[in-house]
Amino acid sequence: MSLMPTAFPSLSGSPAFLLNDPDLIRYLPVELRETAVDRQLYSEEYKVKAHGMFWKPNKDCFAFTTDLQAPSSLTERKILSLVAKLFEPHGFLCRVIIKFKILIRRIWVEGTKWDQIVSKEVQ
Repeated sequence: MSLMPTAFPSLSGSPAFLLNDPDLIRYLPVELRETAVDRQLYSEEYKVKAHGMFWKPNKDCFAFTTDLQAPSSLTERKILSLVAKLFEPHGFLCRVIIKFKILIRRIWVEGTKWDQIVSKEVQ
């Protein structure tokens, strides 16, 4: 069971809470509830933006989305720009982010300039 404050106001305009256990909703005061009818709470594709990521109440899991696209030519500047877009303060993506940071360190050690294409080893 999880209780998450929604990232949006309810239809009444006041903050609402979501529970992923329908039996527990009855214990929440009516004015604090987000209704399943209003938000299709228990559908597979329903998600709530929470803490910079998406929470899927139906599965009780977090999801991330990103629109990162590999540039045609990999330079230090472009790689740093891509890595900077991966901000996630909770540590769920740390295994991915740390690999990119190690790659950036490797590029720096090689002495690659900002707009110089990185070595074949790095690519």
